[in-house]
Amino acid sequence: MLRSKSPKGEAPGYVIRSIQVLGACVLGLLLVNINIVQQSSPEEASSTIELPDPGEEHTERLLHALPHSHQHVANNKHPPPPVWGQMDETKRSSRSKLSGTVMLMIVLDDDPTKLIKSVENILHTTSGSGFHLAICVRHKSHFPLLQDYPVQVHYLRVPELRGNSILDNIQGMWQTQTAGVCRQDEISTTINVLKTDINSSVTSVHKVTLADRIPQPGEKHWNGSFIVPFEDHPYNPMLRKALVSQEEENRQNGNKEEKKEFYSDCTDSNFLIESLGWALKSFSTAEHFILLNDDVYFSPDIVSFFSQTVDLFNMDRSVYCISASNPLATHDPAEPNRLHRMDHFIGHGSLMQRKLMEEIHRDFIIHTITPGQPPVHYQNPLKWLETWLSWWSRRRRRGCVVPALPRLCSQKTSTHVCSQNDYVKLADISRLVHYRYSQDSYYELEKAEPLGTKTADCRSPEFFPNPMNNSSYVIYIKMEEYSDDFTLHHILTCCGIDVEESAGHFEGIYRFMCRGKHFFILGIPFSRYSVSIKRGDAVILAAFDKSQFGGSVNYKRFKNTTFNFEFLYPV
Repeated sequence: MLRSKSPKGEAPGYVIRSIQVLGACVLGLLLVNINIVQQSSPEEASSTIELPDPGEEHTERLLHALPHSHQHVANNKHPPPPVWGQMDETKRSSRSKLSGTVMLMIVLDDDPTKLIKSVENILHTTSGSGFHLAICVRHKSHFPLLQDYPVQVHYLRVPELRGNSILDNIQGMWQTQTAGVCRQDEISTTINVLKTDINSSVTSVHKVTLADRIPQPGEKHWNGSFIVPFEDHPYNPMLRKALVSQEEENRQNGNKEEKKEFYSDCTDSNFLIESLGWALKSFSTAEHFILLNDDVYFSPDIVSFFSQTVDLFNMDRSVYCISASNPLATHDPAEPNRLHRMDHFIGHGSLMQRKLMEEIHRDFIIHTITPGQPPVHYQNPLKWLETWLSWWSRRRRRGCVVPALPRLCSQKTSTHVCSQNDYVKLADISRLVHYRYSQDSYYELEKAEPLGTKTADCRSPEFFPNPMNNSSYVIYIKMEEYSDDFTLHHILTCCGIDVEESAGHFEGIYRFMCRGKHFFILGIPFSRYSVSIKRGDAVILAAFDKSQFGGSVNYKRFKNTTFNFEFLYPV
């Protein structure tokens, strides 16, 4: 078999792999006893934590009782938690649909106070439902905190060495090197181009560079005469080609780029995938899963909310998650019985089927080259998961169902209100089927009153009518594609919504509550509902450069830029 030549001065890949395997063998011999025998103090020996027998997973069953029972292990050092709520009729009726659902909490924070508050809230609000709370941690110090709660805890004692034998250790080391979430992008940097004119057709090979992407205001305009400009997105093949091309150029010129910025993202994302694999194996009969952060609260009606919406998975195969959160929720109270669809994945607080969990565990990947520059700030692995599953080629026209009034809140300073109801009868879920929801959205846009007829600046008192007698309003903005979200972000801030990307839309429509009314933002021409526009002279643009009128502007790249609201087509 022919091997590709390595760049001058670099060892061939198979040599590096051989060294890694040899190192894994030596390390496995040294550490094999760690997985079989644990040296513990007398204090640790009296703990409820039991070491697994050879061949078992490194999973600690802190309480050998049914999930959410009221039995607790006696321990003088840790006072017993409060008695969990009794089973009510709404939770009793949901057992047939959701009994056995696994709530998988990924603990990435070392703050014990937040963790305990979340655990107690989740156990209380889901008591009697048949839900299992499984917690994945990275530090053994979490065990004393959780030993009095009816939960199942999983952790990695030796991060890269998962087995109980030399062979298992070697296999774990090899998988870490070759099958981690973060992988070197090996995409080709060239594309074949067919250029035609009146008299001839010419085929050529073009090497994609960052100069080919959609130009931004103040940047040199696109200089490729036959390449379609592309948007910034970490899973866009064209952007990946350009970034790999840039890396190759830097290597040839002797410019070494730091890659350590990716360490935290890759480590935490690998931990997420390992946790998913453990949950799928440990709960082999579970049909539904809920992914959670370690700093969340559930609303009292969370079980009834999921039990009323779970049938949507069977009614519409394009629904791939039912979320308890809403990225466009505000402090304005929304109808607690109302539901919406969104064309992207929501990672935390979402009910999903087993087949989606298996898809994530099998296919989730982070390319080691990202748009613009490597991430120098921490990014939660669930956020990476949202980005990956929301990219159109992976999403495949699937979407999530969300409540207008969220059933999940963070312990951090909240930007929205959450439901405090014990039970809410939700609206007809059959209207969430894709084609029906599309029809209803068009009719609602037809009824909405356009804003921006007097001024384009939503910060001005004249932007909103006084009084606001209509039940719903629509704002038209210039938005050429998904990442052209500069105007969108600044319009949303006028209603107290702060998001750094264009999340939360359905077919280019963003809907939320503002000033006690239903609001729509219609991205033109991004939305296929652009034909419903009533006032062509009311399309708004947040502008700071004239080139914006014919280009795309990404908020993350220009978030600190001074701008003015203008009409795209002034009268």
